[in-house]
Amino acid sequence: MSLISSQTGYLLEHALIDWHDESSPWSEAFADIYWHREGGLAEKQHVFIEANHLRERWSDLQQPQFNILETGFGFGLNFLLAARLWQELAPPGKLLHYQAIEYAPVTLTDLARLYASLCPPTNTEPGAGQLHDLAQRLESRYPLPTHGMHPLWITDTICLNLIYLDVSVAMPLITEPVDAFFLDGFSPAQNEAMWDPALFSQCAQLSHQQTTVSTYSVAGKVKRGLKAAGFDIKKIPGFAGKAEMLTACLSSAVPRPQRRRTSRVVIIGAGLAGLNCAAALLRRGIEVEIIEAQDQPLMGASSIPQLAVYPQLAAVPDNRACFSLAAFQYLAQQGDYHACGFDLTPDTAALQERLNKIDGYFPNSFAHLRPSLLDPAIVSLHFPTAGWLSAKDAFSATLQHITLRTSTHVASLQRINEEWRLTDAVGQCITTADTVIIATGANALAQTQPLNLNSNRGQAIQVRRNEGRSIETVVSGPVSVFPADAEGLQTVSGTHQRNSNSNATTSADTAELLARLQQFLPGEVQPTSAHAGVRAASRDRLPVVGPIPDWTVLANWCQQQARAQPAFTAYQPGLYLCTAMGSHGATHGPLCGEHLARLINHEPAAFDPQWHAFLGAERFMIRDLVS
Repeated sequence: MSLISSQTGYLLEHALIDWHDESSPWSEAFADIYWHREGGLAEKQHVFIEANHLRERWSDLQQPQFNILETGFGFGLNFLLAARLWQELAPPGKLLHYQAIEYAPVTLTDLARLYASLCPPTNTEPGAGQLHDLAQRLESRYPLPTHGMHPLWITDTICLNLIYLDVSVAMPLITEPVDAFFLDGFSPAQNEAMWDPALFSQCAQLSHQQTTVSTYSVAGKVKRGLKAAGFDIKKIPGFAGKAEMLTACLSSAVPRPQRRRTSRVVIIGAGLAGLNCAAALLRRGIEVEIIEAQDQPLMGASSIPQLAVYPQLAAVPDNRACFSLAAFQYLAQQGDYHACGFDLTPDTAALQERLNKIDGYFPNSFAHLRPSLLDPAIVSLHFPTAGWLSAKDAFSATLQHITLRTSTHVASLQRINEEWRLTDAVGQCITTADTVIIATGANALAQTQPLNLNSNRGQAIQVRRNEGRSIETVVSGPVSVFPADAEGLQTVSGTHQRNSNSNATTSADTAELLARLQQFLPGEVQPTSAHAGVRAASRDRLPVVGPIPDWTVLANWCQQQARAQPAFTAYQPGLYLCTAMGSHGATHGPLCGEHLARLINHEPAAFDPQWHAFLGAERFMIRDLVS
C-alpha cells in the first residue's frame, strides 16, 4: 500500500566508497568508478548538460518550470552543474525541479571530502569555483538516508528532490512530465536493475516531444530498451576519447501538457496551517489572500510562544511515523526554528520500550538515549536537531507579503460561474477566487462537515524561573518545559481537554501546570502569561491535507463496493483542505503546505503520492462505507 510497507527500518545503507585519490571514488558494491578518471565535472558536463542542450533550452524558457529526472544521484555532480547553469540562465519566476533516484546514498563525510577537492573556490577547472556555494548549500541540507522523498530547496528557484528508494519502486512515484532524463547508473553489466526495460517504458510514459534523454552507456541492452520503449536514439561522441554515448527523444509527437497556472489563492484561516500554505505559495509567485475570523493572525493554539518541533516515531516504521519523520526533515533543512534539542521522557514502561527500539534505528547525531532532565532515574530519547519554533518570528516575512483580512468570518462557500464565492453570515460576498484552501479547525462550513473533526482545547503558560536548575533543551514528559527565550521566558505545557471549543484560559489549568513544573523542576517561578486554544484533530490523529472530494459522489462510489472500480477522482474543483494538525502543526505544517502548493501548481510530488490516500479528506468515508 505504501513505499514503507516492506522496509525493515527507517534508514537505507550508505554506499561503501574506496578512495583511489581525492577525486576518484570507487563503489565497492558495484566494482565500478563513479566517473571517468580524467575529470568528473568535465564528463558530467559533456554527457548530461551539453547532450541535453540545456543552455539553449533555458536561454529561451517559456514554461513555468523545468523538470529533470536522474537515475543514480551518486555525489550530485550532475545536479550541481545543472543548478549552476540554471542560476546563470533561468528567467525570473521559473522553477527547476531536479529529481534524483538513489538507493545507496554516499555518506555526508564522503560527500564533503569530494566537494573539498572538486568544488572549492580555488579550483582551476573551468567554472568549478562557481559550484562552491551550491555544494555548501547541498551539504548543509543533505538528509539522513531515510526511505522516500527528500525535497531540498537549495535556492528559492531550485529544488532537489532526493528519492532514496530502489529505482523499480521510485519510478512509479514520479507524477509529472519530465523534460530531461539523466541516465547515470553504474555500468549495465554491474547494475542491471538501473537499466531494466521497464525503466525505459516508464521514461517514455513521462516524456513529451521536447523531452531529451542522455547516457554515457552504449550497451546493447540500453539501445534495445530505449528503442522498444518508443525512443529514437542517436550516437554522439563520448567523453575523453570514448567513441560514443547515447541521446534519445520520443519517436511520436506527444505534446507537453499545458496546464492553467494558478495566479491567486484565497486561504481561510491564518493559523499555522494557513500560513504554511501561504509561505509555500508565495515561493512560487502566487498571490495569497487570507481571511481570518479573529482580529489578528496566529491566535488560539498558534499563539503559544514556543511550539515543539520533533518527529513522532514508532517502534516499527509505519505510515504515520514515516510521514512525521519526512515532515521533520523538511522543516529541519530550512532551519526556521531553534534547534536546541528535544528530550522525550517516557511516563510508562510501554513508552520506554518504544523509545529504546527507536534509538536502535538511528545514529547518535539524530537520536540517542540519555538520562532525563526531569528525572535522572528515567532514560529519555534525545533528538539533538529538534527544538522549538516561534510562529510569530517564523511567519513575519510571510505576513508582509500577503493580503490579510481579519475579523472576517466565512459562513459559506458556493461554486458560481467556475469560481468560489465566500460569503459572511448575512450573505454578503467577502471575496471570490478560483482556488481556495480551508485551513481552519473544526468549523461549520458544509464542505468540511463530513470529516467530523474533534476540537481539543489545550493551555500553556509562560513563566520566568528565578532559581532552580536551568535547561538548555526542550524537555517533554508529564510536563513539557522549554528553554528560556530571548526575554528569559519559558513555556510550560500543556493541558488537554477533548471536545471543547473554548479558547479561554483558566486559573485551574495554570495551577496544574505550575504544580507539574514544581514536581520536576522545583524553584521560584513567576507566571507571566497564559495561552489557550482549540486544536482540530482527526479520528486517526493524522493531518487532513489535499483536495476536497465531492461528498455525494464519494458516498455513491463507496457504496458500489466494487473491488475493480476505478480509483476515486471526483474532487471539488479548486478547493483544498489543510487542517487537523493537532499539537504537531509546527512540525507537520511546512511539508503539508508544500504538498498543497505542488498539487495546485502541478509540480513533482513532495512525498510518496500513495500517502495522499492516508492524508486525504476522503479516507474516513471510505473506511466507514467500504467493507
